[in-house]
Amino acid sequence: MTSFGKRLKTLRRACDMTQENLEEAIGVWILSKSKWEGEYNMPDVSMIVPLAKILNVTTDCLLGMDVDEEEEKVRLLDRTYEITLLSPSDESYTVRKMRHRELLKKFVEKYPLDFSMQFKYAEFSADIFDDIKRCIIYLDDDTYNELFADTEKVLKRIINQDKDTERLIKARRTLCDLYTWVNRFSDAENAALELPAMFGIRDFTFMHIATCADDNNRALSLAEKVVKIRAEAYMESLFYRARQTSVFGNARKREAIEKFNDLKNFAKLYESMYHGSYPECLNGRVGVMEAVEQLANCHFAINEVDAALSCVEEVTDLAEDMFGMVRRNETDQKRLERCKAIIKTCLVRCYNWLFAEDDNVFTREPRFQKCRERIDALAFE
Repeated sequence: MTSFGKRLKTLRRACDMTQENLEEAIGVWILSKSKWEGEYNMPDVSMIVPLAKILNVTTDCLLGMDVDEEEEKVRLLDRTYEITLLSPSDESYTVRKMRHRELLKKFVEKYPLDFSMQFKYAEFSADIFDDIKRCIIYLDDDTYNELFADTEKVLKRIINQDKDTERLIKARRTLCDLYTWVNRFSDAENAALELPAMFGIRDFTFMHIATCADDNNRALSLAEKVVKIRAEAYMESLFYRARQTSVFGNARKREAIEKFNDLKNFAKLYESMYHGSYPECLNGRVGVMEAVEQLANCHFAINEVDAALSCVEEVTDLAEDMFGMVRRNETDQKRLERCKAIIKTCLVRCYNWLFAEDDNVFTREPRFQKCRERIDALAFE
């Protein structure tokens, strides 16, 4: 259970109050209140009720005695289900939506430290503005303004106080959506700047903002960028999925072969996204080669020698083609060295998960030796 000091500090911040604000409201010197938050002592019992009232929570919440929170959460979700599916047929969509939101609001007001429900409430409220934009819901100005202010406040509270990284990112994205749906595109752009760039999260959000702002050229450009970023991450995930399946031994090699073929097919698609543009297409080409190299290992492991050697020949074809591409286009010395290393060692990777030595039953096959001669014949200088 969270200590009293930490709960007090979180609840105070949830009310957008400084220590000085709380001091003025309750009439206690700031030094005493700092000791409460610092766990040095507890407030007198006579202060508990006034503190709870100022912080807009129950005394049970303030003291960390919300033993019925999970049960109440279950009842809440059951009730929202009833509103969604079992409401009277003559009740409008707007009324149902606002009743649902009111139930969530009462819960988060009672349990302000439950950030999972805080986000559920904020996300649900933000979606109402999407419905308004699409003319599905109609609200009067006062209700509209109150809803916006409260939703923005809860999202910012989560962003400033929640320690859960995934929920923090979701809250930032929902805040961007909220601003976008009310046509505050500049605020949405500024909020999006705080999102991580990894996996295209930030650019995807910028794309959504540009789409809603009817900036079609920018939206298309960002969409192309996001597709490539996420495709690269997906391709990498396919590799590790297949590789981890393969390490379980021959019993799962057939499954691994299917997954490496998934990688091979997607890597070809990824390479085609760049329409031969160099060096952007290299990652896709390398992905195809890695898949085929691993397929050679898998096939040979289960004594499918002919299939394994066909993979070796396919890798050799890919390496020769990549060699020509690199020789025609490459000017960056570091990338050139990397490409040379990939090409020179491609055949080793066709058996290195099975054999430590270069001289083995696989490499003695005439078809393999012919492929080695082709690779050795490539002149890099």
